[in-house]
This record gives sequence, C-alpha cells and structure tokens, in this order.
Amino acid sequence: MRTNYHTHTRRCGHAGGTEADYVQAAMQAGVSVLGFTDHCPLPDWEGLSCFRMPLAELPAYFAAVEEEARKHAGKIRIWKSVEVEYMPQYRDFLERLYTDYHVDYLLLGQHFFDHHGTRAFVSSTQDTELLPAYARSIREALRTGLFQMVAHPDLFGMRPYAWDRNCDLARDIILDAIAEMGAILEWNANGIRRGVQSFPDGDRVPYPHPRFWDPVPGSGIPVVVGSDCHSPDVLWDEAVDRSYGILQSMGIQPMAALDLG
Repeated sequence: MRTNYHTHTRRCGHAGGTEADYVQAAMQAGVSVLGFTDHCPLPDWEGLSCFRMPLAELPAYFAAVEEEARKHAGKIRIWKSVEVEYMPQYRDFLERLYTDYHVDYLLLGQHFFDHHGTRAFVSSTQDTELLPAYARSIREALRTGLFQMVAHPDLFGMRPYAWDRNCDLARDIILDAIAEMGAILEWNANGIRRGVQSFPDGDRVPYPHPRFWDPVPGSGIPVVVGSDCHSPDVLWDEAVDRSYGILQSMGIQPMAALDLG
C-alpha cells in the first residue's frame, strides 16, 4: 500500500503544482492515501516569509483539498493538514485549525524554535550548542497533544558540523518525546533527493542522518516515509523507493495506513 503524508503545493512559494496536480500524480503512481501538508501561515508572520502562503489564503487551500477529496472519493483517500512549527504563542491558533478547519492531523516541522524570546532557525545554526533547545521545543510541541507526526527531526544534519554529544542529547530528547506521546517519526525522502555531500563527519546525504536513526530499530517507535515533495513529479520517485529500501535494511518496517479517524 503506497501512502504519503507530506505534500507541498505551489501555494507555499517554493514548490510547484496545484492540489489537483498532486492528486493526479498520486493516482498515477498507485498512491492510495495522500496527505496535503503545505507550510502553514502564522498570524505574526504576514508578509515576512516567502516560504508559506499568506494567512488569507489558508481557507482557499483547505477548500481546494476538500474539493479534491470529494471529486476522487472512492479512488484515493485524501487527508487535510499543514506542516507547521510550534511556539507557545501559536497554541490557540493551532487549536483553531482543528475546530475551525477540521484538519485531520498536524505535521510538526520545527524549522525554527523559541530561544530566549527570539526565533532560532535550525537550518542556520552555526554549531551544535542550540540543538538541545531545538529538541526540547519538539518535546514541548508534542506534549500539547496537537501533533501526530514529526517531520525531518534530523534537519540539522544539513549544517556543516560534525555529530557530537549535543547531537546525541538532541536525538535522545526527540526520540524519548515521540515514544512518550505515541507520535510518529518521519523518515524524510527529500533529504535523500539532496544527494550525497561532504560533511565534517563524512560523505552522506544531509538527512536522514544515520547517527540520529541508530537507536530507532527495536525501539517500537512508529515510522513513516514522507516524500516531502515540492513537485508532483517527485511525489513517488527514486528517493522514496530508496528510503523504503534503506529502512528495510535497518530492520524498520514503515507504517502505511495510519488511523487518523
């Protein structure tokens, strides 16, 4: 059974394709469950980010996903969601995504986090010192009960520093929180698409980072492969197939269908 719970559209400003384009690509690839998770606009970021739709566009996005679900009912199951960060001031807004828009799940993509009252971006960290704080922000998010899945938790693997004890600590905090809350861990195929690169700790893809995943086999933590596609033509591609092969070699059987109600 082919499924994908991490999909972006052109609305986010750094992807291509409409909701309809992705549904067609999914059906052509034999995907039976498709989750839309475009980057969620945030109330205090209006006009500040080119990597997410304007807040005013959010209702149209949800309406488009709902329309695709109605049009293709019985052919493919379509889930309505967003990928979104957590900071405490966003909690009421995130709760309203359930009550006002009836999202099926929320995908935690913690690209930034609160650090002493400012936003720290994990993809801009210059060393590993902030990674435990990043991990604690993921733990705080999961403990709200608002998030079912954690996207690319090892995103910091793309930064030019070697794995060290701060990375170990961050990994352990994240995996312990996922286990504590019964959440789902994503293996992100978009990191595979970035190709092998040279880092201080060796040649590898930026993420998923092998050191992050070392403790996962045998842990009982549920895993899904997320395409994290930003174009319909890579919704199910060689990077997704490779991801399943790598996980199988690690002794991890990814989940397919999720019980989201």
